[in-house]
Amino acid sequence: IQLLQEKFLKVIILKKINKSVALFISLVLVFALSACSKETKTVDSNGFEIEYNNIRNFNSGIAVAYPDNIDEYSKLPLIVWGNGTGCNPGIYADLIDSFVDAGYIVVVNEDCYGEDGVAEQNALNTVLELNNDLSKGSVLYNKIDENRIAACGHSLGGKKSVNLANLDSRVKAVASIAGNSETYETAKLTAPALFFGADDDTVVTVEEYVRPAFNNCNSACVYASLKTGGHAPAIDNPEVYSDYIVFWFNAFLNNDENAKSVFVPEGQCSKEAQWSVYETKNYN
Repeated sequence: IQLLQEKFLKVIILKKINKSVALFISLVLVFALSACSKETKTVDSNGFEIEYNNIRNFNSGIAVAYPDNIDEYSKLPLIVWGNGTGCNPGIYADLIDSFVDAGYIVVVNEDCYGEDGVAEQNALNTVLELNNDLSKGSVLYNKIDENRIAACGHSLGGKKSVNLANLDSRVKAVASIAGNSETYETAKLTAPALFFGADDDTVVTVEEYVRPAFNNCNSACVYASLKTGGHAPAIDNPEVYSDYIVFWFNAFLNNDENAKSVFVPEGQCSKEAQWSVYETKNYN
């Protein structure tokens, strides 16, 4: 590859190839170098391409984001992400990156309309297949702790995360951001659930959806509403949620007592000035 690159550069200089051609050649070389240096995709049993660390440019199938130094870890917890209506998971890249930076593997899928959690369960099953089957040749082999799985999503994806937890007992914790769950769905939850909303969200209002979802949840749960921000902070201002979602998952996936203490009635989360409302239920 290096010799080819040098040869192309000489051709560019000697023949004064126009800038557009030079740019094309450079991009081909960069792609070739990166493809040789790092695994980018594999194929699952259904023939879907599975991309790695490519959430921002995700197109179809399933994608997985993981820490760059994954080889230094034994096993890591997993977050199954649910997309909002009509949303490609690439728009949530900053939020997903924050989970990866905290030591989580995140799996996403292309579905942006289903609400029953089935697409998310399929993504979960696929990534665990890669985790368990050495013959798949995946960088994820034996890297996911199957006892530490969480579900998270925004808007319709929040509803999906609740339904995935109801559908699959492997999910041990849920974080729903501006989720439009029905009360009968959250009433079935056994996994601890974190519900975020915003006072001025006119798409998924806290009074119609988020608070009733919390009120009807029978597992350990927390409800917090942003004073401002509308429906989109998960996309354009994810830091208002990300640290607390990581704390929530650390609390219940890693049995982290310090993380659990963040959510007690007089804990760190309750004292955040950004919330207009902060409530807990069944939380010890």
